[in-house]
Amino acid sequence: MIRAAGLVSRGAVFADSADLDAFGRLRVSPPYTIFDSKQLIDAQPLFWDDQQTAGAGTASTYLPNLSVTRLDVTGNVAGTRVRQTFRRFHYEPGKSHLILLTGILTAEGGAGVTGITSRIGYFDTDNGVFFQRVGSVNSVVVRTFTSGAPVDTVTAQASWNLDRLDGTGPSKITLDPTKTQIFFIDFQWLGVGRVRFGFDIGGVIVYCHQILNANVLIVPFLTSPNLPLRYELSSAGTGAAVTASLLHICASVQSEGGTETTGTAFAADRGATILTTGNDTNIYSLLAIRYKTATANRFATIAKLQYSVMSSTANATFRMGLVLNPTMAGAALVWVSVPNSAIEVAVPVAANLLTAGTGTTFASFYDSQNRSGTLLPQLPTDLRIGSSIAGVSDIMFLFVQPVPVQGATAFFGSINWLEQV
Repeated sequence: MIRAAGLVSRGAVFADSADLDAFGRLRVSPPYTIFDSKQLIDAQPLFWDDQQTAGAGTASTYLPNLSVTRLDVTGNVAGTRVRQTFRRFHYEPGKSHLILLTGILTAEGGAGVTGITSRIGYFDTDNGVFFQRVGSVNSVVVRTFTSGAPVDTVTAQASWNLDRLDGTGPSKITLDPTKTQIFFIDFQWLGVGRVRFGFDIGGVIVYCHQILNANVLIVPFLTSPNLPLRYELSSAGTGAAVTASLLHICASVQSEGGTETTGTAFAADRGATILTTGNDTNIYSLLAIRYKTATANRFATIAKLQYSVMSSTANATFRMGLVLNPTMAGAALVWVSVPNSAIEVAVPVAANLLTAGTGTTFASFYDSQNRSGTLLPQLPTDLRIGSSIAGVSDIMFLFVQPVPVQGATAFFGSINWLEQV
C-alpha cells in the first residue's frame, strides 16, 4: 500500500497533478486528436467562420509570415469580432476532453485598453469554458445555458485556487497576457464533472484553477459538451481611439484515452423518384442534407458518410460525389425532417442545377450504369457539416454529372451517415 499526498490506494498512487488526465488516470498514452488547426497557408476559411457579430470598427487580418490571424477592434467604437469553428466536437463520456489553444489575449502591445474584452476557449454564445481578459483583469469562465439563458461564472486571477500565476503560487510563475500562451483546458462532462484551466509554460503544464461540480451542483454545468473553438474580441466603445488586438495562432481538441466511433446510423434516398437529366453535362443535385434549424441539433456530429448513385439508363457514364455549400439554381428546396435525427433532407428536382466551381467538393468518382453504386471510402477529413456563428447550417449535396454528353439519363441516389450526439 502506497500513500501519496493524503491519497491511499492499492498499488501505485499519484497526487493530483498535470500527470493525470481529467479522470485521474495517468497520462501514459498518446491522446486521440479529434481536430487540429494550423494556419500555415491561409486563415482556414473552410473550418473557421470569421465575422463582425456586433457594432462596427472590427477587422480580421491573416498574417502569412506569422501563420496567425489577428483580430482588431477600436477602443472608442463598440464592436465584436469572432472566429469560431463551423464544427462542434463530439465529447465521449468517460474520456478526458482536452482543449489546447495558442494565442495572445492582449496583443495590442501594452496595458489593457479600457472597455476591451478578449476571450479564448471552447465555447459559443450559450455554453462553454474559456479564458477571458477584461481591461487588465484575467479570469477563467464557465458559461452555462441550463437556466434557459446564458450565465457566466467568472473567476478572476486573484481567486484562482491552484496557482494565481502572480509569482506567489507553487510554480512561482507570473503570467504575462501580452505574450503568447498555450492555453490548456481539460474536463469531465457526464453533466457534473470537473473543469481544469491552465497554461503550458516552459514545457510544463501549470494548472491555475479547477471547478468541482459533482456533489456540489443540482444540475449539469453545461447544456452540451459538444462545442466549437472560439476566439472573440469586443470593444464597449468606452476607451481611447486606439486599436486593440487578439492573436489566434493554433488549436487542438483531443480525447484522452482514445475514441470510439459510436453513434446512430441514418439513411435518406430518393425512393422511387427518378431524376432525369437533359442531353448535357450539367451538374445535378440528387440529395441534400443539413442540420435542422433548432439550435440543439447543432450539438450532433456527422461522423461518417456513405453514398450511392445508380443509373437505370443503358450505357450511362457519369461523375458523382459530395459538395459542401455550392451555388444552386432553381426553386428553393423542400426540407423534410429525419425522425430522431438532427438532420433534415431535401430531394431536388432536375432544375436544381449546381454551379461548377462553387462550394467545396471533397468526394468525386466516376462510374457507369453497369455497376449498382459506389460507397464513399472512409476518407480521414476534418471537413464536416457544421454551422456558422449565426447558427446557419452547411448544406451538403450528393451530385451527379453525365459525362460525356449523352441523352436523357435516369438517376437514383442515397446517403447514409453515422450521427453522434
